[in-house]
Amino acid sequence: MNLSIKNHILHIDGKQVEYRPSPNHGSDLKNLQYLILHYTATIGFNSPFYWLTDETSQVSAHLLIGRDGRIAQLLPFNKIGYHAGVSKWKGVIGLNPYSIGIEIVNAGILAKKADGYYSADGKIVEDYIQATNNIGLKATWQKYTDEQLNVVKNISFFLKQHYNLKDILGHEDISPIRKSDPGPAFPWSIIDGSTKLTTTLVNVRVLAEIDAPKACPAIPANTQINIILEGKEWDYIEVNGINGYINNKYLK
Repeated sequence: MNLSIKNHILHIDGKQVEYRPSPNHGSDLKNLQYLILHYTATIGFNSPFYWLTDETSQVSAHLLIGRDGRIAQLLPFNKIGYHAGVSKWKGVIGLNPYSIGIEIVNAGILAKKADGYYSADGKIVEDYIQATNNIGLKATWQKYTDEQLNVVKNISFFLKQHYNLKDILGHEDISPIRKSDPGPAFPWSIIDGSTKLTTTLVNVRVLAEIDAPKACPAIPANTQINIILEGKEWDYIEVNGINGYINNKYLK
């Protein structure tokens, strides 16, 4: 997945992602600082896709990510979206003018049916965990899929680096009590991984082998690298939306 941005629209491997502009937005983002992650509280893609682009809803987000990894962009990254609502973080009141919002298709809290099954949107959900969220609410939550988590991880790292963002947060961080997304089923470890800097011009390989093909053009010195998995000699990393291996003697 080679990520790039043209005119504040996401491109993957040189092609623009699915784009359906929402009428629900403010003016230009002039003080962008954060990326905010949400769940949709649905199990399907279509419902939030149309709701977030419906003028009557008065809500929007910049990206929507489906359970199969489908990506739709609903606002350019330089426009204010209506996703944070009443919110605050480290002295900033109202995060909409300061953030990009990503909606991840996930039902969130599930209801238990009389027959013992858990459901959302009237459908049985089998992929769930029982966990307690950040304010002590114990509930049953739908799991996220590997496909969408991989997309969220890569895009989040890329946006943070591209726009020099301060942090990646959950809706529950900026609106505690009122909101619970993305919830305890979201593995923050994929976002909170460590980083290193390259010490010289270095190649990223598709395999942990010196003669393996390059995953991308050589990375300059002093580039921040996201470490996904540390190895004895090679680290599995992410940089600019690209995954691959770097010999860790060239990292610090």
